[in-house]
This record gives sequence, C-alpha cells and structure tokens, in this order.
Amino acid sequence: MDKYNTFWRRLGSAIVDGFVLLPLTFIDTYSEATANNVLFYIGLSVSSFIYIAYFVVLHAQYGQTLGKRLMKVQVLRIDEENLLSMKRAIIRELPWVVSTVAILLYLIIENVFLSSNYSIAASKEKYDDLAFITSFSWMLIELITMFTNYKRRALHDYLAKSIVLKTHT
Repeated sequence: MDKYNTFWRRLGSAIVDGFVLLPLTFIDTYSEATANNVLFYIGLSVSSFIYIAYFVVLHAQYGQTLGKRLMKVQVLRIDEENLLSMKRAIIRELPWVVSTVAILLYLIIENVFLSSNYSIAASKEKYDDLAFITSFSWMLIELITMFTNYKRRALHDYLAKSIVLKTHT
C-alpha cells in the first residue's frame, strides 16, 4: 500500500532532524576545547541525552519529530491509530541509548582509569569512530529489515511495535 512507502520521507526527515540537532555539536566542541576530562564527558553525556530525548518525547507526544512533520510521516502503534506510549518511544530508541552508554562507559574506563596517556582529542576521535561504526552497522540492519517487509517497518519499529505511515496533514 502507498501509505507504507515512507523511505524517502524518512530519509528527508532524518536530514531535517540532523539540522535541528546541529546545535548539539557546539556542546561537544566546547567540552572538547575545555581540555577538562569531567567537562568533556559531561558535554558528551548531555548532548547524547538531548539527542535521544528529542526523538523519545516528540514520538510519544506527537508521533512526529520536526523532520517527520515536515515530511508528512508519523510514528504510530502497530494498530495504525494510536500514538506510542512513552515506554514504546523509549524502546524504539533503545538501540541508540544502549550503544551511546556503552561507548561512553568504554571511553571513561579506558581513558580515565586504564590509560596514563589520556587525551581528550584522542577520546573524541575514538568516540566519533565508534559512534560511526555503530550507527552505520545499525543503519544497514534497519535498511535490510525495512526493505524486506511490505509495511516498511525497520527493526526499531518491530521492537517498539510501531509503524511509520504517511500523513495527509
């Protein structure tokens, strides 16, 4: 059905949401520039929390981020009528939450407790590398899942019992 054909709209919404969340890079850049390990990890944690909260709260409240609203798609429960609960919205973002927390913990343990040559620049580079590998791998899994079912549900949609549909408003 046409209402499930949302790939290009989802891609467009991801680009729009990327621009909406672009100011978070200033938090990362500032925390890296301080050369203070505590501020560095606080900055990464705060920007990661805001990033994840943006999707969780907006999906639970409206079924749409700003990007999805602009691209006219909405995340609903699998019944295709009701918005996600806060619990389901969190489950939908859980892979990002788990990977972000795991990367941050890894860096803290490695650089603060195990390494004598601690460098914020090296930690930031490692964080960026690990985040890219994780994101790229997850994206491939999501795309494979999305293109192998007629309702175009990605893996996080299966986890949260959600679906993305075109809207008319």
